[in-house]
Amino acid sequence: MRVPPKRFFPHAMIYRKKNGMGPRGEPILEEDLVIDHVRFDDTVKFEPKDIDGKIQTPNALISMVKKYTEALPEFSVADQVEIFGKQYTITKIVPLIADSPEPFGYELEVV
Repeated sequence: MRVPPKRFFPHAMIYRKKNGMGPRGEPILEEDLVIDHVRFDDTVKFEPKDIDGKIQTPNALISMVKKYTEALPEFSVADQVEIFGKQYTITKIVPLIADSPEPFGYELEVV
């Protein structure tokens, strides 16, 4: 499987795994983990109305492949990501799978 060149992954992000909730409802986060060589694609926030209320679509997509990053953590929904000084929350994790059952990378949908 061919992956795009390293220059297509020019960004770095700070990943903070959620470890639980504090007494006031604030998330308790683990130490910062810097992940280099990711791609950040910002999108327009679009909230269509549905019968049951609002459907929130992701307003950014972060892509990474194991070939260019160091060991990747086990991502979870509701974990925190910081990129360009802005905080995001992971809403969906999409493993990138090709020839083997082991993913060669991930796409994170964040809001």
